[in-house]
Amino acid sequence: MKPFNVLRGYIVRANITQLELSKLVGISHVALSKRFMGKVEFTRRDMLVIQNVLNRRLGRQLTIDELFFRDV
Repeated sequence: MKPFNVLRGYIVRANITQLELSKLVGISHVALSKRFMGKVEFTRRDMLVIQNVLNRRLGRQLTIDELFFRDV
């Protein structure tokens, strides 16, 4: 199973590409890809930016735990 499946699902629902998300977070597409593959850890700042973007796009109040620390 790939890491961050729950996060990936919310990103798809928000209709955001990884390239777009990397720009919003302020990192390269390659750096974001390495985070999704588990080769590099998401920083606290990464997590907060992604949480804020998803909450705005989806009209929800998702938590860091829901997005980054739960996999179904």
